[in-house]
Amino acid sequence: MNGIATVTATPDQVFEGYAVGSGGKAACTGCQRTVRDGDPVGIYAHQTSDAARWDIARLFCVDCRETSIQHPTTGATEVVLNARLGVTSDAATQSARLTLRDIETMQLSPPEDGGEP
Repeated sequence: MNGIATVTATPDQVFEGYAVGSGGKAACTGCQRTVRDGDPVGIYAHQTSDAARWDIARLFCVDCRETSIQHPTTGATEVVLNARLGVTSDAATQSARLTLRDIETMQLSPPEDGGEP
């Protein structure tokens, strides 16, 4: 074995605590409104079959968020989530980050679904 283990997790587990934005705020991809600690948001994220990490491609305010994947892409796992923003602090480094909390998966599209990018 090469020392790398495979771990299976739900999108809710993967994205809980995931850092977004900077300086305690983020901007909605749809309308550019600023969202902060406590705000509900929508997330569109994807991971290509050859990638080790997920990419959060879009973050939406409550008014702009989507509930489905309109055009799934072959070769990428895509997910639409609803979440709440929270601040996570690290006392040792005296830092704080805006993170995703209370994740709810709205839709998941596996890599074999959809059309070519």
